[in-house]
Amino acid sequence: MVGPLITFFAPEAKGHGIPEILKAIALRGGKIKPGMVLFKAVASIISIGSGFSVGREGPIAQVGAAFGSAFGQFLKVPATLLKNLTACGVAAGIAGVFNTPIAGVMFASEVILRDFGASALNTVVVAAVTSSIISRIYLGDHPSFSIPTYSLNNPLEILLYFGLGILAALVAVFFMVVLEQAEIRFERWRFPDWLKPACGGLVIGCIGYIFPQVFGSGLTTIEAALHGS
Repeated sequence: MVGPLITFFAPEAKGHGIPEILKAIALRGGKIKPGMVLFKAVASIISIGSGFSVGREGPIAQVGAAFGSAFGQFLKVPATLLKNLTACGVAAGIAGVFNTPIAGVMFASEVILRDFGASALNTVVVAAVTSSIISRIYLGDHPSFSIPTYSLNNPLEILLYFGLGILAALVAVFFMVVLEQAEIRFERWRFPDWLKPACGGLVIGCIGYIFPQVFGSGLTTIEAALHGS
């Protein structure tokens, strides 16, 4: 369902979401096609809802950015303000979905807008807080994870955390390199584009028979790890 939807109706909705936002801000002054919102939302709902190993971060960021951009284009605001409204949409989306207004502000300011000036930050904060309040009214004030209480039993543990930080960084770099190479090869694969997502779904489905934890965003598995189970 996702393959034909993206291939024939909204090619710009393809991908992670974050790089597309950065391109829109850097190359098009924050302009994003308003119609992309619907297709990205529907494709994401189908993918995530059916168990694909993807998260909500990229899609909601792109949908929020598109809303902000569409609002700015409707009001015909200057390019600088249009970029800011696009970042506001990103902050609001992340804050609303994850109940994390501060994370929404930091992500939009640091990654998307790359501006911590007062004029840019004020609007982003207002958007994120407003979104979070509305989300809490309808969805409740629940954290994404139930985190147990941790304590430092021995100062030498800091050395373990230091080593863990290095290991996590190396694993992250390895993951990004492998993911990028897989994307390049998948893109070059001579096969109908509208059928490629079905191939990915087949692979995930086969893995899921052995490791059902791969289905979905992985939040349940992360919480189990936090509790040591």
